[in-house]
Amino acid sequence: MNARVPDGVHPPVIALLPDDAPFSPDQRAWLNGFFAGLLTRLAAQPRPAATVAPRVAVHVAFASQTGTAESLAKKLAKEAKGKGFHAKAQDLGTLSLAALAKLEHVVIIASTHGEGDAPDSVGAFVMELDAAQGTPLQGLKYAVLALGDRNYAKFCHFGKVLDERLAELGATRLVPRVEVDGDAVTGFAAFREHLWPCLDATAPRQGDQVAVPTEEPDEPDEPEDVWTRSHPLASKRGPCTKNPSPAERIARNSTEASIANALTGSAG
Repeated sequence: MNARVPDGVHPPVIALLPDDAPFSPDQRAWLNGFFAGLLTRLAAQPRPAATVAPRVAVHVAFASQTGTAESLAKKLAKEAKGKGFHAKAQDLGTLSLAALAKLEHVVIIASTHGEGDAPDSVGAFVMELDAAQGTPLQGLKYAVLALGDRNYAKFCHFGKVLDERLAELGATRLVPRVEVDGDAVTGFAAFREHLWPCLDATAPRQGDQVAVPTEEPDEPDEPEDVWTRSHPLASKRGPCTKNPSPAERIARNSTEASIANALTGSAG
């Protein structure tokens, strides 16, 4: 809503005409108000769509039994967002093979449970992965961080099987698989050092831009009067204002006609 001006306080009027313009004070006030209102309406019009480089989406999937893989996945997704990527962490067990194929860039952090088994939450996904044929994952780019324990004979077995099977189904490795034993801090850091430069290389280069529509601005409130920005020139005349002379009225009418003609010509 428009803010009302307190009684007795006259808002400032921006002078758009020079003091030596060949107009009377009344004409100058009218023209200043007219052009101020016109500029206000022009400024409120929607601006052209901005162009920005699209960001790469990085999906971080985890296969976790005790929570370590999930925790690392959430940290990686947060770091990816800080680097300007669209990123999301989610359980690998919630994805189908068809859904995985649509993600383009996937980083999988997979732990091995027991004697080389996959975590319980990804059982259905593993069955679908084993049964798949052909190259349904062609076009998918992926990386695998495998978590394990060398005290078990099948160290990082599920991570290894997952990495090899994704490649067999047509997916392309972003970086070589990294296997982590026990403490994941060192291996996680090494994995990220290889991952980020590779993902940066897939980001759009300068000049590869798409148009992103800007939000439509709210409709401006209708002015309470006309002719000025804040409080247009009122039609009433104060007690100290004399009526215009016939010559002034003719000059004003001529000025209004000239402005109307000019605006009509520019609109064509």
